[in-house]
Amino acid sequence: MVVSGAKMLWEQQNQLSAFFDSTPEAMILAEPEGAIQDVNPAFSRTFGYRRTEGQSLSLRQLFADVKEFTRALDLLSAREKDDAGIVTFARMLRKDGTIFAGRLTLSQLWSTSPHPQGLAATIHDLSEGDHPEPDAAATIDYLSAQRAFMEVLYFKTPAIMHSIDPRGELRHVSEAWLRRFGYSAEEVIGKKSTDFMTEPSRIYAKDVIEALWRDGSCNRVPYTFVTKTGEHVEIELSATLDLSSGETRTLAILEDVTDRNRALRGMEERNQQLKEFAHAAAHDLQAPLRHISIFSKMIEDDLSEGDISEAKENSRRVQTSVKRLSGMVSGLLEFSLTNEIRLELAKTDLTEIAKTAAGKLQAEVEATSANVVIDALPTLTVDAKLIERVFSGLLENALKFVPEGQPPVIRVSADLILGESVISVADNGIGVPREFRERVFQPLKRLHGPESRFPGYGIGLALCRQIIDAHHGRMWIDDPESGTGSVFKFSLPPRE
Repeated sequence: MVVSGAKMLWEQQNQLSAFFDSTPEAMILAEPEGAIQDVNPAFSRTFGYRRTEGQSLSLRQLFADVKEFTRALDLLSAREKDDAGIVTFARMLRKDGTIFAGRLTLSQLWSTSPHPQGLAATIHDLSEGDHPEPDAAATIDYLSAQRAFMEVLYFKTPAIMHSIDPRGELRHVSEAWLRRFGYSAEEVIGKKSTDFMTEPSRIYAKDVIEALWRDGSCNRVPYTFVTKTGEHVEIELSATLDLSSGETRTLAILEDVTDRNRALRGMEERNQQLKEFAHAAAHDLQAPLRHISIFSKMIEDDLSEGDISEAKENSRRVQTSVKRLSGMVSGLLEFSLTNEIRLELAKTDLTEIAKTAAGKLQAEVEATSANVVIDALPTLTVDAKLIERVFSGLLENALKFVPEGQPPVIRVSADLILGESVISVADNGIGVPREFRERVFQPLKRLHGPESRFPGYGIGLALCRQIIDAHHGRMWIDDPESGTGSVFKFSLPPRE
């Protein structure tokens, strides 16, 4: 039989064995994690287990609420090696299921190892007749352990917490608070909590804080805090008055809901886009379907009348509508797939990507006698295939939407603005009126009818913006310096 470290440590102190067996209070010897190694006879009388049964239990099974066991261990872990154990109170659970109030004394057993070798617990049944109150030393020890536990809970918890006094000044902040907002304790203690909020939140907080001191609590109040680096953090704050420390203060828990709110806003925006997308698709797909139906009926009439030439013309119209319908469906499918795509990010030379996209359009460049200039572009962490698709879409537009007979002139360049790379594709084309500059990025929204000399299905620019959105960038149309044409721009934020 292998003797545990805790039991060996106990057995080395033979002078304690008689006390262990004869004391009227339940005593337990356990491993550091709580597995019971031995119990005394008083344990059996108190809990109703035979000694052998007790040796197969875990200390946590003796607590009516496992949270009270965890709390006791936390209290104990806050003590130094040379400190005495802790005295606390808990609801204990007998074998027959009855619950009784117990005073628990819990100590760590040490040897030469830097880690505790076991636990020793004494449990006094407070439900049995008269019992003395804990003596002064035990009470002081208990309160000291409670304070240590609260300090560990408050300062070491992963929760973002702070306390303010009646002047609104920060008295305590948790380490998680300092980490999230990027400050040191010296920079925040004594400052007003509102000093770390945006101006709208400061104004809103004035009434909330007054109500908190009056009513005693507040729940899930939305604020926006500002980190030391200027980042805005969306918070939901819940607080209550805390009078236990001997000073009047509030105790607040701040939940960081920045990512949640961003996701919710994205879902709302996406749902709106899907509604508009579905409406536009249903509307635009009807036209070619209607044409196919009309011209097919006309073909039947032509054939019944023996008018072959008219039947051929109507057949050509059917094929045109089928081609347009097929193109629209393919474009819609490609656009919808960008909502589920996972970016394959890698450091990419955008100059090479832009040149590759232009190279694949060489036939169109030569056919239109276009002049395409690509300046030096930055190297960024992006999905190379998708960004090439963006360059292809913008270059295709620039080659297509030019006055008849005018050779396209296209320039691709880049600027660094407020830490973001902004890529520009400027052309000398027909331009986009200001009032339509958002419309052109919506799926199936064309400025020119299907019978115009400009082919397309109103998907290309919508797809380009979707790709840039997935990279957490922006896409827009700016005014050209020359006064003619368009400048399509997209930003790409820095990414490690």
